[in-house]
Order: sequence, then structure tokens, then C-alpha cells
Amino acid sequence: LGYLFLNEGYWGEERLLSKEWIDRSISPQIKTTQKDVYYGYGWWIREINGLTVFYALGSGGQYILCVPSLDLLIVFLCNKNSMAFREVECLWENLILEIRGTEGI
Repeated sequence: LGYLFLNEGYWGEERLLSKEWIDRSISPQIKTTQKDVYYGYGWWIREINGLTVFYALGSGGQYILCVPSLDLLIVFLCNKNSMAFREVECLWENLILEIRGTEGI
């Protein structure tokens, strides 16, 4: 799912979702109670270290994280009912900062 959205609806050479749907899905639709975090159609949207990211999250710290400007897709899987979501979020925020630094962005 993350690969499909990161690649604007394409899976390889075949378009499976329209670009319009992708754009609407990862555009802020609702402002959340968290500072600078928005919700699209199934995706959370925010800025991390100056980069726009969108992500889906599941129970206990499972994430699909997409950073279009870095062409980066990160997936985290945690044990069922894990409370690791805070640690996972901290980890991917630091990972994006490190990758951004090595890219010279």
C-alpha cells in the first residue's frame, strides 16, 4: 500500500489508482488535536525535519511511512497489543533526520 501511494498509484508500469485519488488521500482533510498533524483519507500527514510525510498506523506501533521527497518507504511491524508506538515514532523521526543529512537536503 505504501509503495502504491509513494509511486502515485503505479505498481510497476501499471496504474492501479488515479493520481487525483492519491493526491486527495494524502492531502490534509482534517486538522487533528495534535499540533501540525492532519488526516487525509486513511493517512496521517505532517512535517518532520522540514519534509512532508504521510503515514498509516495500525495497532501497537505498526506503521507505513512515506517520504516522497526522499523516495523513502519505511514499514514497522510490532507485536500485537504492543505499546511501542511512541518508541517507533521517535525512531522514524530520527531516521528521517539521518537520511536527510546524508542526502545533503
